[in-house]
Amino acid sequence: SYGDAWALKWFRRFDVGAHPDAELTRQLSEARSFAFLPAYAGTVRFLPQGGGMGGSGVAALVTRLSPTAGSAWDYASDAIGRFLERVLSDKPALDNPAAVDATVGGVFPERWRRTGAQLADLHLALAAASDDPAFAPEPLGTLAVRALYQGMRGSLGRVLRRVRAAEDFPGRAGVIGAEKPLLARFARLLDGKVEAEKIRVHGDLSLHHLLNAGKEWLFTDFEGETDRPLSERNLKRSPLVDVASLLRSLEGALHAALAHQRPEDQAALRPWADRWIARMSDDFVRAYRAQAAGAAFLPAGDQAFQALLDALRLADAVRDLGQALDQSPAVAGTAAESLERLLERDGLDK
Repeated sequence: SYGDAWALKWFRRFDVGAHPDAELTRQLSEARSFAFLPAYAGTVRFLPQGGGMGGSGVAALVTRLSPTAGSAWDYASDAIGRFLERVLSDKPALDNPAAVDATVGGVFPERWRRTGAQLADLHLALAAASDDPAFAPEPLGTLAVRALYQGMRGSLGRVLRRVRAAEDFPGRAGVIGAEKPLLARFARLLDGKVEAEKIRVHGDLSLHHLLNAGKEWLFTDFEGETDRPLSERNLKRSPLVDVASLLRSLEGALHAALAHQRPEDQAALRPWADRWIARMSDDFVRAYRAQAAGAAFLPAGDQAFQALLDALRLADAVRDLGQALDQSPAVAGTAAESLERLLERDGLDK
């Protein structure tokens, strides 16, 4: 950072070509006047010898430095911790709607609904008509949906082969037994036509990439999944990938908070945690759909919307499990539990 004015971010790995963080930040700041991100100021580029642009790429991004108070992960973790404390201290009845409302509270749910609306605003800005082919919306056609489905099947197959070859970890048998239900959920993408558009998206949206600017969040870190090449990260996708990944991030914050509770309290807290995440997910999706109502990137009809969002959330959970297998049996067990609980919900969020 430079005083209270500028931030310079160097990218860990240099790649030749258009960088999504620089492209999206500039497009949103300059072409769309989108206020909820650190404003674009410039880039540092590497040029090949001789000064040609063919092999150039972005090495760093310069933005305005915005005053913030932590990330949405910090904010959500604090809210979840207070919620779990209320459950343990008040011992409310789970079947009492008034007690549930009082225990969940109103401050975080309201902010979380606003987050859903803000994400819709981001996607509306990215979906605006553009003469730049890199940002012009495109149809999410039948072939693209089938390719998405085949990619999910392929990813699941690779992860299951690793699960079968791995030493035992908590939930391993459940993951192996979930193959057919997962394939069935992915196959719902093919049950009917998904009429929607694909656009440029954040690509790796988590609570860590939302900075607390008071009443609103600032979206940051548009580089996408950095283990993928730039050519993939710059592709247009359904914006529901961002919805799915942010909901999954909130689930991760909840699981982390539960893991810090005393083991003897976790069994009593689990039903409340399930109720909380279901409500937060439902509220978020409703707020997002209401704010984006009529947008061409929303799949037409509840069934198509739900099938796509469910599949994307489950695919994200499968990907998380694959990454967890590289860490430890305990981490893999947590990822397996998350996948199973997500699969248990029929029509995840309506």
